Amino acid sequence: MNLDIYIENFAQFLMQSNTAALSRILASAHWQRQAVPLQGGLLKDFAVDPQSDWPVAPLVAVAHGLENHQDYYLLANLVHLDLRTDYFSAQSLSDISSEHSDAIIDCLNLHFQDRQLLFSPTSHPSMMLISTTQLPLINTHNLSDVEGRDVRNYLPAGEDALHWRMMMNEMQMLLHAHPANQEREQQQQLAINSLWLEGGGRLPSRSMKSNTTLMSNHDMVRGLARFSACEHLELVASFAELEYHDHLVIWMQANPELESLWFEPLLEALRGATVKHLNLYFSIAGNTYHLTLKPLDVWKFWRRTKPLSQYFVEIEHAS
Repeated sequence: MNLDIYIENFAQFLMQSNTAALSRILASAHWQRQAVPLQGGLLKDFAVDPQSDWPVAPLVAVAHGLENHQDYYLLANLVHLDLRTDYFSAQSLSDISSEHSDAIIDCLNLHFQDRQLLFSPTSHPSMMLISTTQLPLINTHNLSDVEGRDVRNYLPAGEDALHWRMMMNEMQMLLHAHPANQEREQQQQLAINSLWLEGGGRLPSRSMKSNTTLMSNHDMVRGLARFSACEHLELVASFAELEYHDHLVIWMQANPELESLWFEPLLEALRGATVKHLNLYFSIAGNTYHLTLKPLDVWKFWRRTKPLSQYFVEIEHAS
């Protein structure tokens, strides 16, 4: 089996203490750093070209059967802006209920209906889809790449940036007064006080790799599978649950159990040549780290293992 694994938000995994299997994989692999977001790395591999952004939003629209070749799409993430010493940072929210998300969407649609903006739900209550017949001249940054940083450096840029920043301010005022936040305050939950825009574009003209199987719970990957006429599978809980495919592409979020549920059995599969070729892609601070391994690579015991973070520092210096 040829296996590609894309792991979002990998930086949070770097502080794990028990990572013997991953450390061996990292020590054995061939490295490359790419100055593109993780989503861009996947879409590029499927021959989807970048627009002002990597067109993630239109593929999410495809996943929900909402696609229209004339419309422009943006993703809008419901976030909490956290005041640090002298700046605001964006924080994703995983505890938003569908009821609150739907109520916020209704509020936004009512407010922006005369400006040709339509807000639609996605599979994740914290993320909504914006569609418009206009063509915004902006470019954005992915929320996963800017969390914890000064948001002023990552707001929408481009010819129409001021217009969209003003609309984001309107959205913030609507959220501030919304009953959903009153209920969240009573439950001692963080306020939903902003939206983070990303992944804008129109439906791509083409895609390739219809012989690939895609596995993920992410709407972008579901849409990419449908758009590319690929088989799509929901993400399994562990490597042990995978069935054989000639070429399997997996998209997942980093989590504390990656070592035991994925990296340890993956290392054994490489040693046993069950996996013939492995591509690993990690997302850290807006860069994509690409590792390649074949079964013979993991037997190179003279390559000593190191602390996880040291690998990424060294590849950064070498690039």
